Amino acid sequence: MYTGVEPMGLFWAMESSPLNRRPHNRLTKLNVETPQVYFLTVYDNEIHNLTTFHQIKKEKNLKKLASTHIKRWFMAAGTKRITLTVEKHGIHGTLFIPPGQGPFPGIIVMFGVVRATLEYKASLFASHGFAALALAFVDANGLPKFDYGNLGNNVELQFEYFEMAVKFMSNHKDVNSKNLAVFGSSMSGPIALAIGTHLRGITCVVWVNSTIILQSISLMYKGKKLLSTATYDMEKWEEEKMYRLMLRRTQQTPDDIMNQTFKDSLIKFYEKKDVAFLFVAGLEDANVPSEYHINQAENLLKLANHPNYKIVRCMGTGHLIEPPYTICNKSHGSFGTPYFSNFGGSKIPHCRNQENVWKGILQFLQQNLTKPLNKL
Repeated sequence: MYTGVEPMGLFWAMESSPLNRRPHNRLTKLNVETPQVYFLTVYDNEIHNLTTFHQIKKEKNLKKLASTHIKRWFMAAGTKRITLTVEKHGIHGTLFIPPGQGPFPGIIVMFGVVRATLEYKASLFASHGFAALALAFVDANGLPKFDYGNLGNNVELQFEYFEMAVKFMSNHKDVNSKNLAVFGSSMSGPIALAIGTHLRGITCVVWVNSTIILQSISLMYKGKKLLSTATYDMEKWEEEKMYRLMLRRTQQTPDDIMNQTFKDSLIKFYEKKDVAFLFVAGLEDANVPSEYHINQAENLLKLANHPNYKIVRCMGTGHLIEPPYTICNKSHGSFGTPYFSNFGGSKIPHCRNQENVWKGILQFLQQNLTKPLNKL
């Protein structure tokens, strides 16, 4: 619900129906080759909320005046979509090539710990002139499995896998090898930082609502541990599992992030002076202590006299910062578990900041990847 004039309010203000079989569903576009269809109906009834609507509908007193539908596309016409598998390509994901004449600036897009490959951000980046790789790193064929029921279990990831993804993009005929970015959010944030820090060929990194240390995962490279995982407070973890997971409460936030606790899990991105960094944090993130980590990142970058970085803090904004006009997903059922994660955020400021952040990310990439973006 909202008041006043909101041109896109019909879309970002949507709420989950109380009749959904699964509470705490996350509205996500899975198949980007088809549009997301919105059905709009005007009734000659006084409807205050979804509960009122369903009650009137049950009583068969709804009086429809007009209806229509609107399609939202997540992939521009002419965009090429190429499926990649570990068996054939060494990596699991989907590559999107923009329409027009390449080579294009490239970006590797990763999400947090999710099953399958989420493509909607990569397809949108491609619609703005980027060759975009939606890259999975757990829970797909040929990749490690993640235990969603116990974040205390450490998952070892081979850093060669991400090195292979960078080489794949750098060697692709439609990608400008001198213009390559990495996008990481939630648990993939520190992985994106590690890629930008330890691998050649990365121009800039976008980090959204994440940490600057590894947690629940460690990175191995050529048989040796590159970065270790920091531990959760498992006593608080067990308490949180009992009702709604606010994972930020289980994570340590020492005053000095360079202390012994995080010595082997802190990514030294601030030493990489030839890579540009964009850090974005929602100040109502209930899933990750993003505000703490963005503050620490800013301090480290300042101490290192890093020449090219940007810090963005978003008031009233939760964990899932999605593309513009997406609903505020405040919670989501955890995969294969009886509990759910609390993501936080207040609807109106969260949704407005999603629009601002998306524009800011595109501007940052445009400034640091030399080829101009298509205006779509």
